[in-house]
Amino acid sequence: MGKVDYQKSGATVVITLNRPEKLNALDATMTRALAQAWIDFQNDPEATVAILTGEGRAFCAGIDVKDRQARARRGQTGTALFDHDLPDLYLKTYDQGLPGVTKPVIVAANGITTGIGFHLLMAADIRIAAEDATFGLAEINIGIVGSNLRLAAQRLPLAVTMELVLTGDFISAQRAYEIGLVNSVVPREEVMDEAMAWAERLQRHPPKALEYNKLVTRKAATSLDETVDKLVTLYNKELFDSQDHKEAVDAFLEKRKPHFHGK
Repeated sequence: MGKVDYQKSGATVVITLNRPEKLNALDATMTRALAQAWIDFQNDPEATVAILTGEGRAFCAGIDVKDRQARARRGQTGTALFDHDLPDLYLKTYDQGLPGVTKPVIVAANGITTGIGFHLLMAADIRIAAEDATFGLAEINIGIVGSNLRLAAQRLPLAVTMELVLTGDFISAQRAYEIGLVNSVVPREEVMDEAMAWAERLQRHPPKALEYNKLVTRKAATSLDETVDKLVTLYNKELFDSQDHKEAVDAFLEKRKPHFHGK
Protein backbone atom coordinates (compact mmCIF):
# COMPACT_ATOMS: atom_id res chain seq x y z
CA MET A 1 0.00 0.00 0.00
CA GLY A 2 1.24 3.47 -0.86
CA LYS A 3 0.89 6.79 0.91
CA VAL A 4 -2.32 7.38 -1.05
CA ASP A 5 -4.53 4.38 -1.79
CA TYR A 6 -7.00 4.36 -4.68
CA GLN A 7 -9.81 1.82 -4.75
CA LYS A 8 -12.88 1.63 -6.94
CA SER A 9 -16.11 -0.11 -6.04
CA GLY A 10 -18.74 0.19 -8.73
CA ALA A 11 -19.12 3.88 -9.52
CA THR A 12 -17.53 4.99 -6.23
CA VAL A 13 -13.83 5.71 -5.79
CA VAL A 14 -12.30 5.69 -2.30
CA ILE A 15 -9.06 7.68 -1.93
CA THR A 16 -7.28 7.08 1.37
CA LEU A 17 -4.47 9.19 2.78
CA ASN A 18 -2.28 6.42 4.18
CA ARG A 19 0.50 7.85 6.31
CA PRO A 20 -0.97 7.33 9.78
CA GLU A 21 2.37 7.53 11.58
CA LYS A 22 2.57 11.19 10.45
CA LEU A 23 -1.16 11.89 10.91
CA ASN A 24 -1.44 11.81 7.10
CA ALA A 25 0.56 15.04 6.77
CA LEU A 26 1.38 15.61 3.11
CA ASP A 27 4.95 15.38 1.82
CA ALA A 28 6.11 15.66 -1.81
CA THR A 29 5.52 12.00 -2.61
CA MET A 30 2.06 12.08 -1.11
CA THR A 31 0.95 15.27 -2.86
CA ARG A 32 1.95 13.80 -6.22
CA ALA A 33 0.05 10.61 -5.48
CA LEU A 34 -3.01 12.61 -4.44
CA ALA A 35 -2.83 14.69 -7.61
CA GLN A 36 -2.70 11.46 -9.64
CA ALA A 37 -5.71 10.11 -7.75
CA TRP A 38 -7.79 13.17 -8.68
CA ILE A 39 -6.73 12.79 -12.32
CA ASP A 40 -7.65 9.08 -12.34
CA PHE A 41 -11.05 9.80 -10.81
CA GLN A 42 -11.84 12.71 -13.11
CA ASN A 43 -10.82 10.78 -16.22
CA ASP A 44 -12.72 7.59 -15.39
CA PRO A 45 -16.10 7.75 -17.16
CA GLU A 46 -17.50 5.02 -14.93
CA ALA A 47 -16.62 6.75 -11.65
CA THR A 48 -19.24 9.23 -10.47
CA VAL A 49 -18.43 9.97 -6.80
CA ALA A 50 -15.17 10.02 -4.85
CA ILE A 51 -14.74 9.59 -1.09
CA LEU A 52 -11.57 11.01 0.46
CA THR A 53 -10.60 9.74 3.91
CA GLY A 54 -7.57 9.08 6.10
CA GLU A 55 -6.00 6.04 7.70
CA GLY A 56 -5.56 6.00 11.48
CA ARG A 57 -6.57 8.72 13.93
CA ALA A 58 -6.25 11.68 11.56
CA PHE A 59 -7.88 12.73 8.32
CA CYS A 60 -4.99 15.05 7.43
CA ALA A 61 -2.75 17.14 9.68
CA GLY A 62 -1.72 19.48 6.86
CA ILE A 63 1.64 19.81 5.14
CA ASP A 64 4.55 17.86 6.66
CA VAL A 65 6.53 20.54 8.55
CA LYS A 66 9.76 18.50 8.52
CA ASP A 67 9.45 18.03 4.77
CA ARG A 68 8.90 21.76 4.27
CA GLN A 69 11.90 22.57 6.47
CA ALA A 70 14.08 20.15 4.48
CA ARG A 71 12.89 21.76 1.24
CA ALA A 72 13.79 25.19 2.60
CA ARG A 73 17.33 24.00 3.39
CA ARG A 74 17.64 22.87 -0.23
CA GLY A 75 16.54 26.30 -1.41
CA GLN A 76 13.09 25.14 -2.51
CA THR A 77 10.43 27.74 -1.75
CA GLY A 78 6.87 27.06 -0.67
CA THR A 79 5.32 23.73 0.23
CA ALA A 80 5.34 20.38 -1.50
CA LEU A 81 1.75 20.84 -2.63
CA PHE A 82 2.70 21.63 -6.21
CA ASP A 83 6.04 19.83 -6.32
CA HIS A 84 5.18 17.45 -9.14
CA ASP A 85 4.83 17.40 -12.91
CA LEU A 86 1.15 16.45 -13.03
CA PRO A 87 -1.82 18.64 -13.94
CA ASP A 88 -3.06 19.82 -10.55
CA LEU A 89 -6.80 19.57 -10.05
CA TYR A 90 -6.68 20.85 -6.47
CA LEU A 91 -5.66 24.47 -5.88
CA LYS A 92 -5.66 27.06 -8.65
CA THR A 93 -5.22 30.81 -8.38
CA TYR A 94 -8.46 32.58 -7.43
CA ASP A 95 -10.46 29.36 -7.79
CA GLN A 96 -9.55 27.29 -4.79
CA GLY A 97 -10.80 23.89 -3.79
CA LEU A 98 -11.05 21.15 -6.39
CA PRO A 99 -11.85 23.20 -9.49
CA GLY A 100 -10.51 20.53 -11.82
CA VAL A 101 -12.77 17.83 -10.36
CA THR A 102 -16.27 18.27 -11.76
CA LYS A 103 -17.78 15.19 -10.08
CA PRO A 104 -19.04 15.13 -6.48
CA VAL A 105 -16.44 14.58 -3.74
CA ILE A 106 -17.25 13.40 -0.23
CA VAL A 107 -14.81 13.73 2.66
CA ALA A 108 -15.02 11.19 5.47
CA ALA A 109 -13.12 13.07 8.17
CA ASN A 110 -12.13 10.27 10.52
CA GLY A 111 -10.03 12.38 12.90
CA ILE A 112 -7.73 15.41 13.19
CA THR A 113 -8.29 17.84 10.33
CA THR A 114 -6.10 20.94 9.99
CA GLY A 115 -4.03 22.98 7.53
CA ILE A 116 -4.32 21.58 4.02
CA GLY A 117 -6.49 18.86 5.53
CA PHE A 118 -9.01 21.52 6.55
CA HIS A 119 -9.01 22.90 3.02
CA LEU A 120 -9.43 19.45 1.48
CA LEU A 121 -12.47 19.18 3.74
CA MET A 122 -13.76 22.60 2.61
CA ALA A 123 -13.16 21.69 -1.03
CA ALA A 124 -15.41 18.64 -0.76
CA ASP A 125 -19.08 18.82 -1.64
CA ILE A 126 -20.36 16.60 1.18
CA ARG A 127 -18.53 16.24 4.53
CA ILE A 128 -18.94 13.44 7.05
CA ALA A 129 -17.22 13.65 10.44
CA ALA A 130 -16.40 11.11 13.12
CA GLU A 131 -17.89 12.28 16.42
CA ASP A 132 -14.38 12.51 17.94
CA ALA A 133 -12.85 14.36 14.97
CA THR A 134 -11.46 17.87 15.49
CA PHE A 135 -11.07 20.73 13.04
CA GLY A 136 -8.77 23.75 12.98
CA LEU A 137 -6.73 26.25 10.99
CA ALA A 138 -3.42 25.98 12.80
CA GLU A 139 -1.04 27.87 10.51
CA ILE A 140 -0.73 30.68 13.04
CA ASN A 141 0.85 28.15 15.42
CA ILE A 142 3.93 28.09 13.19
CA GLY A 143 3.83 31.83 12.52
CA ILE A 144 2.43 32.00 8.98
CA VAL A 145 -0.80 32.84 7.13
CA GLY A 146 -2.82 29.98 5.69
CA SER A 147 -2.23 29.92 1.93
CA ASN A 148 -5.87 29.41 1.04
CA LEU A 149 -8.06 30.97 3.71
CA ARG A 150 -10.50 32.07 1.00
CA LEU A 151 -12.51 28.85 1.32
CA ALA A 152 -13.05 29.26 5.04
CA ALA A 153 -13.67 33.01 4.89
CA GLN A 154 -16.28 32.65 2.15
CA ARG A 155 -18.10 29.63 3.48
CA LEU A 156 -18.08 29.96 7.26
CA PRO A 157 -19.37 32.75 9.52
CA LEU A 158 -16.70 35.45 9.81
CA ALA A 159 -16.54 35.20 13.61
CA VAL A 160 -15.91 31.46 13.40
CA THR A 161 -13.24 31.86 10.73
CA MET A 162 -11.52 34.55 12.80
CA GLU A 163 -11.64 32.32 15.88
CA LEU A 164 -9.99 29.45 14.01
CA VAL A 165 -7.44 31.63 12.20
CA LEU A 166 -6.37 33.85 15.11
CA THR A 167 -6.29 31.26 17.90
CA GLY A 168 -5.13 28.14 16.09
CA ASP A 169 -7.56 26.24 18.34
CA PHE A 170 -9.60 23.24 17.22
CA ILE A 171 -13.36 22.77 17.33
CA SER A 172 -15.31 19.57 17.91
CA ALA A 173 -17.24 17.64 15.29
CA GLN A 174 -20.50 18.66 16.97
CA ARG A 175 -19.64 22.35 16.70
CA ALA A 176 -18.49 21.80 13.13
CA TYR A 177 -21.96 20.42 12.41
CA GLU A 178 -23.68 23.33 14.16
CA ILE A 179 -21.85 25.93 12.05
CA GLY A 180 -22.44 24.06 8.78
CA LEU A 181 -18.86 22.86 8.27
CA VAL A 182 -19.94 19.22 8.04
CA ASN A 183 -23.16 17.54 6.91
CA SER A 184 -23.24 14.62 9.32
CA VAL A 185 -21.57 13.41 12.52
CA VAL A 186 -21.46 9.69 13.31
CA PRO A 187 -19.44 7.33 15.51
CA ARG A 188 -15.93 6.78 14.14
CA GLU A 189 -16.64 3.18 13.14
CA GLU A 190 -19.58 4.33 11.01
CA VAL A 191 -17.83 7.11 9.08
CA MET A 192 -17.16 5.12 5.90
CA ASP A 193 -20.61 3.48 5.95
CA GLU A 194 -22.16 6.95 6.18
CA ALA A 195 -19.98 8.24 3.35
CA MET A 196 -20.92 5.25 1.19
CA ALA A 197 -24.60 5.87 1.94
CA TRP A 198 -24.23 9.48 0.78
CA ALA A 199 -22.45 8.30 -2.38
CA GLU A 200 -25.37 5.99 -3.12
CA ARG A 201 -27.81 8.88 -2.58
CA LEU A 202 -25.95 11.06 -5.05
CA GLN A 203 -25.67 8.24 -7.56
CA ARG A 204 -29.44 8.08 -7.77
CA HIS A 205 -29.19 11.10 -10.05
CA PRO A 206 -27.83 11.45 -13.61
CA PRO A 207 -24.01 11.82 -13.51
CA LYS A 208 -23.97 14.82 -15.82
CA ALA A 209 -26.69 16.55 -13.80
CA LEU A 210 -24.60 15.97 -10.67
CA GLU A 211 -21.60 17.57 -12.38
CA TYR A 212 -23.48 20.58 -13.71
CA ASN A 213 -25.28 21.24 -10.44
CA LYS A 214 -21.98 21.04 -8.62
CA LEU A 215 -20.26 23.41 -11.07
CA VAL A 216 -23.04 26.03 -10.98
CA THR A 217 -23.26 25.96 -7.18
CA ARG A 218 -19.48 26.19 -6.76
CA LYS A 219 -19.32 29.09 -9.19
CA ALA A 220 -22.00 30.94 -7.27
CA ALA A 221 -19.99 30.55 -4.07
CA THR A 222 -16.67 31.70 -5.54
CA SER A 223 -15.35 35.25 -5.61
CA LEU A 224 -12.75 36.18 -8.20
CA ASP A 225 -11.33 39.01 -6.10
CA GLU A 226 -7.54 38.60 -6.21
CA THR A 227 -6.78 40.97 -3.31
CA VAL A 228 -6.81 38.23 -0.68
CA ASP A 229 -4.33 36.10 -2.60
CA LYS A 230 -1.99 39.03 -3.18
CA LEU A 231 -2.04 39.82 0.53
CA VAL A 232 -1.22 36.22 1.44
CA THR A 233 1.73 36.25 -0.96
CA LEU A 234 2.96 39.59 0.37
CA TYR A 235 2.64 38.65 4.04
CA ASN A 236 4.13 35.19 3.68
CA LYS A 237 7.14 36.58 1.84
CA GLU A 238 7.93 38.43 5.05
CA LEU A 239 6.79 35.76 7.49
CA PHE A 240 8.72 32.86 5.99
CA ASP A 241 11.93 34.84 6.58
CA SER A 242 11.04 35.93 10.11
CA GLN A 243 12.76 34.76 13.27
CA ASP A 244 9.38 33.97 14.83
CA HIS A 245 8.49 31.57 12.00
CA LYS A 246 11.81 29.77 12.42
CA GLU A 247 11.26 29.64 16.19
CA ALA A 248 7.72 28.36 15.75
CA VAL A 249 8.88 25.55 13.46
CA ASP A 250 11.77 24.63 15.77
CA ALA A 251 9.47 24.59 18.80
CA PHE A 252 6.91 22.50 16.96
CA LEU A 253 9.51 19.91 15.98
CA GLU A 254 11.15 19.94 19.42
CA LYS A 255 7.75 19.69 21.17
CA ARG A 256 8.34 22.72 23.37
CA LYS A 257 6.72 26.07 23.97
CA PRO A 258 7.88 28.71 21.44
CA HIS A 259 9.39 32.04 22.46
CA PHE A 260 8.43 34.83 20.07
CA HIS A 261 10.04 38.26 19.79
CA GLY A 262 8.02 39.92 17.05
CA LYS A 263 10.88 39.72 14.58
